[in-house]
Amino acid sequence: MQEYHSTSPKDRLFLLIGLVSLLFIPFIVLCFYAHPIADDYTYSPVSPFWETQKQLYLHWNGRYSANFMVMANPILHFSLIGYRLAALGLLLSIPISILFAVSCAFRKVITLLERIVLSSILSLFILSLLSSLPEGIYWYPGAMTYILGCCIAIFYMGFVILYQKSNFIGNRWIHFCVCVILLFLAIGFNEVQMLLFIFAHFAGWISLKKQERFNSIFLPLLLFCALFSSVMFFAPGNHGRESFFPNNHNLVYSLGMTALQMPRFFFTWISSAPLWIGSILFAPVSFKLYKESVLFNKLGQIKPLIVFSFLLVILFLCIFPAYWSTAILGQHRTLNTACFFFILTWFLFIHTVYSRNNLAGKMSVALNPTIKTGLGVFLIFTLLFSGNSGTILMDLASGKIRGFDKEMTNRYNLIDAAKKQRKTEIIMQPLQNRPASLFILDIQPGCDHWINQQFAQFYGLKKICCDSAGYRN
Repeated sequence: MQEYHSTSPKDRLFLLIGLVSLLFIPFIVLCFYAHPIADDYTYSPVSPFWETQKQLYLHWNGRYSANFMVMANPILHFSLIGYRLAALGLLLSIPISILFAVSCAFRKVITLLERIVLSSILSLFILSLLSSLPEGIYWYPGAMTYILGCCIAIFYMGFVILYQKSNFIGNRWIHFCVCVILLFLAIGFNEVQMLLFIFAHFAGWISLKKQERFNSIFLPLLLFCALFSSVMFFAPGNHGRESFFPNNHNLVYSLGMTALQMPRFFFTWISSAPLWIGSILFAPVSFKLYKESVLFNKLGQIKPLIVFSFLLVILFLCIFPAYWSTAILGQHRTLNTACFFFILTWFLFIHTVYSRNNLAGKMSVALNPTIKTGLGVFLIFTLLFSGNSGTILMDLASGKIRGFDKEMTNRYNLIDAAKKQRKTEIIMQPLQNRPASLFILDIQPGCDHWINQQFAQFYGLKKICCDSAGYRN
C-alpha cells in the first residue's frame, strides 16, 4: 500500500499565503468605510489644476509629487467610491512594491511563493505598526503624501538593484532614465523622504571603494538626488507655510524634543510581539539569503551596530524636521514614513546580527517544523488581534465604523436636500461615532472654523454650522 506523505513544502506555502491573505481583510474592509474630511475639501471641483500646482509651490510647499496627487483626489469629482478605491489601491501597493523589490533582489534565490509570503508579512508588519493608520491609508491627503511616496521609493530601489545586476529594461540608458524618473517622483512627496534619500544615497556612495565611487551609478544618482531635493528645499512656498509657526527654527528645542520622541517610537515599534516572532522566523530566510544571494552576503558582512545606527537616523530625519519647521509634532503621518523604512531596515539589522554571529544556521536547525508551525500560528494570531488590525476589529465590533458611515451618509443627504431647496446655510450635528481606525477631523462649533468654511465652499453653500450642543472633541 502506498504510504501517505506529509504535506509538501509547496502546499504549505500555499496554505501560508492563504492564511496571511486573511490578515489583510480588516484593512481592506475599512477602505469601504472611508470618507473625505477636512483637507479633502481644500480645493473645489472648479479649481484650475496647473494654476493650483503653481500656487502651492510658490506659496505653500515644494511637494510637487504630493501636490499633483492631492489635486487628483477622486472627491473633486464627487466620487466617494473612487475615494475608497484610492485607499484600496494604496493599501495593495504596499505588498506589490515590496514584492517587486524582493523579486528584483532574490528572483533566483527564493521562489515566487516564498517571495509573496515574505513581502506580505513585511507589509503586515508595516500596516500593524503605522503610527497613524487612519492618516496613512484611509485619509487621501495624508496617504498620498506619505505612504504612496514610500511605495514609489521601494519601486525605485528595485530598479536600482536591477541596474546593478545588469538586468536592464530596454537598455542601460532607458533603465537609467526610469531610475531617475522614479527618484524625481519619490523625492517630491515630502520633506522627510527627501532627507532619507539624501542620507541613503550619500551613505551608499561613500561605502563604495575609492576606485568605484566615480564609476558607479550611485554618483549620478546622488547628483540627481541633490538636484531634485533642491527643488523641494528651495521652494518659495516653504517660507509661506513656516510663517504660520512663529516658534520654529529653535535648534536646542528641536533637538531636545527629537531626543525625547525618538525612544518613544523606537521602543513602541520594537516592543511589538509580532515583530519579534517574525524576527525569529526570519532566521532560515536570512541563512538562505546569506548563502545564495551575493547582495545579502555583502549586507550580512556589515557590522550590526552600523545598521542599528540607520534605525536611529531614520527616526531622527522623520522627527527633527517637524520640530524645526513647526515646533510641534502635531500629527504622526510623518512617522508613517519612518515606520515604513524602520521595519525594512530592522530586518536588515536582524540579518547582520544573524550573519556576523553565525546564528542563522544554528537557529534554522533549532526551528524544526513543529516549532515553526507553532510560531507561525502565533504570529498570525498576534498580527490579527494586536496593533492597528486589532483596533479595526474593535471598531467594527463596537459598531462605531458603521455608525460613522451612517452619520456621514446622512450629512450628504442633508446637503443634497438643502441644495434642492436652494438653502445656502445649514446646521449639522457633530459626529457621535468616531472610530479610532479612521481619520476624524470634524466640523467645529459655530460657522467660522476653517473646516466648516471649506466644507461649505466645496458643496456650494454659504455656511455650514455645527450645533455645539453635544459636541465633543
